[in-house]
Amino acid sequence: MSKFKCPPIGPIGYHLQLASDSWSVAIEYALGRLLDAFIVSCHKDSLVLRECAKEVNYRNLQIIIYDFTKPRVDIPDHLLPSTPHPTVLSVIHSEIPTILNVLVDQGHAERQVLVRDDETGKSVAFDQRIRNLKEVYTSDGCKMFCRGSVQTILPANRNWRAGRLCTSLEEKITEMEQEATEIKQINSERLDRKRKLFADRDSIDLELRQLKRKREDEELHVERKKAQLVDTKKISIDNSHAAAVDTSELVVEMMQVKEDIENQELVVQKINLKLTDALQEENNRRASYKDFIGNIYFH
Repeated sequence: MSKFKCPPIGPIGYHLQLASDSWSVAIEYALGRLLDAFIVSCHKDSLVLRECAKEVNYRNLQIIIYDFTKPRVDIPDHLLPSTPHPTVLSVIHSEIPTILNVLVDQGHAERQVLVRDDETGKSVAFDQRIRNLKEVYTSDGCKMFCRGSVQTILPANRNWRAGRLCTSLEEKITEMEQEATEIKQINSERLDRKRKLFADRDSIDLELRQLKRKREDEELHVERKKAQLVDTKKISIDNSHAAAVDTSELVVEMMQVKEDIENQELVVQKINLKLTDALQEENNRRASYKDFIGNIYFH
């Protein structure tokens, strides 16, 4: 340290604290390599630091020269984005004013706006024409900005789980373990639901087959009754031409057969209604099963 005029500050990310871990990924994307950068007070110190980095085989160190005596920059409200959403600068904290000054001068942290989701981000970045706005970042790291008439959206890396600025990695590990447990529970519930859908489908298929057989039997029975009625009518007609034959018994039999036919047709109608309901339930089950399969493959 005696070689330096002033001890270097860095890496910048080490000296930052977040107002909320929910912005950790967004801050990681917004500040990028600045989080790994070091700050020195003069050119000579930058050369010394560069040599130190080479000795440990670190050749891509970003070094920023800045005046350590400069007080923290006071940014007037009219130079800030006119939006209720937070900025990068508003959600970070550091005990070292130089770090915050560098993030403003080098990273424009005061002009980088943070939002929770993509739809809000699009509205802020493209629709509202906000002054002093440089970029918009969603909580999962998606970047949006507008240059002239060109609107740009850069999606986040989906494999990026947590930012380095989280206050507690243990909390993140616990959170991820809890998430894994919830996923297992969801998968188990989906498997149970799948089994029930298959069981319900088999039950409905069995009921449909039974109703179809019953309807066929009843329709055959009705046809037999109709044939019996035709035969009875023929006998009645033949007897009407006979001289002294009492047809009262035939009339009674005809009425009974006719009543039987009407009753059987009523039974067939009821079976048809049950069959229609069963078919509708089967269609609903099939639609539910398709939705279930779709949810499995798209989630």
